[in-house]
Amino acid sequence: MKLSRRILVWCVCIGATACGEDPSGPGSVDLVVRGPVPLGAAVVELVGEGVRGIEQPAVGWAELVPVAPIGSTPVHRLVLIQEQPGDLRVRVEVVDVAAPLPTATVLEASDAADAPIANPASAEVALTR
Repeated sequence: MKLSRRILVWCVCIGATACGEDPSGPGSVDLVVRGPVPLGAAVVELVGEGVRGIEQPAVGWAELVPVAPIGSTPVHRLVLIQEQPGDLRVRVEVVDVAAPLPTATVLEASDAADAPIANPASAEVALTR
């Protein structure tokens, strides 16, 4: 009886360890742009390894364009447009969801009336797993 309990405890420990690990491999991360006012569009620069593409948002339109790398680091520009003003959302496809996320910076943004935001740095962008 002691042997079977040891095996059971061992199996539970192995299972708990495997379940506790973060997933890795290809997948998607969420990108959200929030502005000082509801946004209608934005251009975001993504700097870092592993960006493969984007999933089109349910509401609006998005385009990912690779640009000249800075040194050896890949750089992409992401254009987001949506008709309903608010937070802009898109899923970014990456090579490995466990790898460090690229850095994201808002280069340009416009409000619901398509007027440019005077200070694009006032819009914040967040990438989350």
